[in-house]
Amino acid sequence: MALRESVDCDAIGVSSSCAHWDGPDVDGDGTPEYYTDVRVVVAPDGHDRAGWHAGYWLGKSLWTHGVPGPFRSHERPPASRW
Repeated sequence: MALRESVDCDAIGVSSSCAHWDGPDVDGDGTPEYYTDVRVVVAPDGHDRAGWHAGYWLGKSLWTHGVPGPFRSHERPPASRW
């Protein structure tokens, strides 16, 4: 996870953060067959909730049916509430 001054990502998700996924391109077509790495980047306005952003993107990376409940709203509650 990186806390940055600005966020420039291709991933669609929440504002103030994004994720970059990487993995092996086994067949050489330019697209990873599966992901082995994810890097989460959080912009300054999300630094106070960096844990929430990390949880959101880990949820996006690991769950196939959307993110877990605490990450489905734009409220971004502190970790003590999830």
